[in-house]
Amino acid sequence: MPDRLERPRAPDFLIIGAQRCGTASLFDALMAHPAVVAPPRREIHYFDLRYWRGARWYRRHFTRAPERLSGESSPYYLYHPAAPARVAADLPGVRLIALVRDPIERAWSQHQMNRRTGRE
Repeated sequence: MPDRLERPRAPDFLIIGAQRCGTASLFDALMAHPAVVAPPRREIHYFDLRYWRGARWYRRHFTRAPERLSGESSPYYLYHPAAPARVAADLPGVRLIALVRDPIERAWSQHQMNRRTGRE
């Protein structure tokens, strides 16, 4: 039987931002802290690509003890046209952590990654 203290809850924070801005690194650093518990995957993409699955599906990703924080990193929430309204409606008290980077440095990093992966 699951611990009664653990239950589905909304995340405490969302990490959003452009690609190649450090969202994955920040997520990994936060998840290493003992007061933070990780969801089953870093990028859940609920508010952009999987909103149709419903709030119960989303909240199941954040089962945790009440004294621990949880969150996710789905950078595309920053750009998806429906994400801001969905987040505001479903998680009015959530903290947003937005990461940005110098546009030229970010584009160069993206270009280098695309070359490494054979996309460019």
